[in-house]
Amino acid sequence: NKPIGVSDYQLLLPKDELQTLVLNELNKEI
Repeated sequence: NKPIGVSDYQLLLPKDELQTLVLNELNKEI
């Protein structure tokens, strides 16, 4: 299974949801 890319998320989600999701993912890494 290939991890889903940011470009794939952009196709699936509205931009505001994408931004929230990306911020959540970044917070998990810290």
